[in-house]
Amino acid sequence: MKPNTGTRRFTVANLLLLRMVPLGVSLSSLLQVFLVGLVASVVSGQLVMTFHQDASLPDSSITKVQNVAKRCTCKMMCFSQTACTAVTIIPQNNDSFLCQLTNADSPESLLQTGKSQVITLTKGSATPKVQQVLQPYISNQTLSSGAIAGMKTACEGGSMAILNTTELIDGLIASDTNGVIDDFGIWVRLRYNPDLNQAYWKVGFFFNDTEVKSTYTVVTPTIVTDVCSTITSQKTFVFKNCKQDTAKPVACTRYVTQ
Repeated sequence: MKPNTGTRRFTVANLLLLRMVPLGVSLSSLLQVFLVGLVASVVSGQLVMTFHQDASLPDSSITKVQNVAKRCTCKMMCFSQTACTAVTIIPQNNDSFLCQLTNADSPESLLQTGKSQVITLTKGSATPKVQQVLQPYISNQTLSSGAIAGMKTACEGGSMAILNTTELIDGLIASDTNGVIDDFGIWVRLRYNPDLNQAYWKVGFFFNDTEVKSTYTVVTPTIVTDVCSTITSQKTFVFKNCKQDTAKPVACTRYVTQ
């Protein structure tokens, strides 16, 4: 039978706050345990202790045994000792607890089930969180028209950029290693509403609602139909006829993992 398991996160500070000081432990000894635990936490990163109900370590794997007054002290002992990989906690008749520590590799594979009221905690490093960052880039494909449908296709592996922050625009310009922005400009998603006399990224999201309005300029189009926008390295968005211009790449964005 597979033991019930659950992941619980503990830090040295958390464990100390649980008031787990066992009887007979001097202040200097406790301080030493704390410092060792702190070093282990810093070196190994955030640690995770996984809870296994009604499961114990085999006697052959035990490297240290100690009787303590509180269950949480067993957690602290294993957590603060770098070599410890797991601890079995066994309730005793006198309301104390027996801590059985092991340094064995892969202690989960050693667990024995069917031990009522016995728990085992196995220790490991927390899995780091994956961070997704929006990255601007210039499409490889060039288009003679800046129509939305074609731009979507050109941004292979990403989507049309909404350049609503200076960070995204600066990143886009920095990615232009071939100087295409300086030569011809590149197509961007920005469009123009003649009735409102405003440029917009998408319906309800206007250029003037973003932080870039104070840094970048929009050149108002002289035509009202088939209007598309390009961006230049001179901090300017220029509207042009979608169908009458030099072929250009497209400003795109995609999420990358860091």
